[in-house]
Amino acid sequence: MDKEFNKRFGERIKFYRNKMNLTQEQLAEKINLQPSTLSYIENGKNNISYMKLAPLCKALNIEPYKLFIFDYREENNSERIKDINNLLNSMDSNQLELSYRVLYDLCGFSDRK
Repeated sequence: MDKEFNKRFGERIKFYRNKMNLTQEQLAEKINLQPSTLSYIENGKNNISYMKLAPLCKALNIEPYKLFIFDYREENNSERIKDINNLLNSMDSNQLELSYRVLYDLCGFSDRK
């Protein structure tokens, strides 16, 4: 299979693994793989078997097609907003204040409330 495809596919697995706050070891255990095998897959040096795709998606709590969306801009905006809200809700007051400042500056506002 194409090396670029393997690399991008592995990046998607890593993206969703990190989103679930799972280590490679934790995800590998959930899908009955060696952590080194998962590392090779995430780095595009190995393929995941078809038989592992369903358990992988279940462990990552995603539909399989999401692993094949290589352009992150194709992600649904409402899903991004939900993810951002979840992140914000998990922050302590210092993290929240910093996030607020970054977002405020990012949006180009000059006067902070």
